[in-house]
Amino acid sequence: MTQDQGGTAARTLSGIRAGLERVEPLETYGRVVAIRGLLVEVAGPVAAMRLGGRLDVEGAGSAGLIPCEIIGFQGDRALAMPFGSLEGVRRGCPA
Repeated sequence: MTQDQGGTAARTLSGIRAGLERVEPLETYGRVVAIRGLLVEVAGPVAAMRLGGRLDVEGAGSAGLIPCEIIGFQGDRALAMPFGSLEGVRRGCPA
């Protein structure tokens, strides 16, 4: 590789890196369809979810985001356990 080729490669990699830094992370959304005790059932892009993965449930009002862990799947729904209170969460809340 000549000096010029090395410089061109470095500029190309620099441009690629800059482009990747502008890409926003993928965010997918589902909805709470049921709550059974502490178990939250989420319908949505289940194929994009994985066992042990994390999701946030958006509670109504001032409840804010409640972090949850996906502990299983049932049909086309993900089953999640919250790391905090489910106060303010109801059917239809974004997850």
